[in-house]
Amino acid sequence: MAPTQLALSLLFILLPFGQLLRLDFSNFSLPVFDIALVIFTVLNIRQTKLSKPWLVFILCILISFVVAQITPTGDPRLPFLYLVRLLLLIVFINQSLPTINTKLVYISLASIVGFGLVQYFLFPDNTIMASLDWDPHLNRLVGSFLDPTFTALSYLFILIFLYLRKNRNYLLLLATYIALILTYSRSTLLAFVLVSGIYSFKTKQLKFFLAILLLVGFSLALLPKTAGEGTNLQRTSTIAAKIENYKEGIATFIQKPILGHGYNYLVNIRTNQGHASSGYDNSLLTILATTGLVGLFAFLYALRNKQYTNLGTYLTVAFLIHSFFANSLLYPMLIFLYKYLQDQKS
Repeated sequence: MAPTQLALSLLFILLPFGQLLRLDFSNFSLPVFDIALVIFTVLNIRQTKLSKPWLVFILCILISFVVAQITPTGDPRLPFLYLVRLLLLIVFINQSLPTINTKLVYISLASIVGFGLVQYFLFPDNTIMASLDWDPHLNRLVGSFLDPTFTALSYLFILIFLYLRKNRNYLLLLATYIALILTYSRSTLLAFVLVSGIYSFKTKQLKFFLAILLLVGFSLALLPKTAGEGTNLQRTSTIAAKIENYKEGIATFIQKPILGHGYNYLVNIRTNQGHASSGYDNSLLTILATTGLVGLFAFLYALRNKQYTNLGTYLTVAFLIHSFFANSLLYPMLIFLYKYLQDQKS
């Protein structure tokens, strides 16, 4: 087995463990998966084909970071590591991936779902995670990503991938849908419904969309309404929190609208110093605040000029819709899953 195949296989072995496997370095820690993804990207560097739009975006990121050094905000070491990770993620999504054992991929996907279901039924109280700077969640499926929103999007990716396969695994499809619903993630459910609508329109299958609406409505009616606001789909506190989050992001952007504060100095300038301090609850707002208007336009231009497969189109739409409510576009594990799945043939 070639080194790149071995490294990619290792990534699928590590993926189900999500944020549970981390290495501490001085004042910060990194998931083992992120480190393995960096190693794979470097090993596979010869398979990289960067288009001009992506090169322009990389140039914008570098210029923004260099300009930020004129009046740096805090210690530059952690922002620099975030910068390197982002650059490597861009390289990764523009690489051709080697082929690996399909059974391993399916086992990995099933494990992501299985870990989530085990956590929900055996360890539903995750409020203790607040002491480790993670958001506390009660009676919600958070999975090994330790976040219901990011975990839910990984399930949506898996759902889209499995449904568009010629040979559908209906048992895994059902388990994945149940797991997705138990996250109580409204942004992911919205993305699920909208992607289903687009699929119905493109394939001229109105009945499919109506069936999805009935399925989601029936599922929501059956969801347990237990202790904790997280299981209340009509909760308004999180909406208010997101509005404040967006206001903070816009205010940060206005301070340096052209080139931004540099990627990723948000970890130094934000008042929230938890695991979510590196971005806002909107991926495009995070890019806007760190790289300015120049960086955002370059990023959108790069996305627009990318060639997508049929599967990749639906995955991309789901990714973009979800990114308006979470910093998901810059989440390495989701980027990895998105990249690999979208490259697969139906």
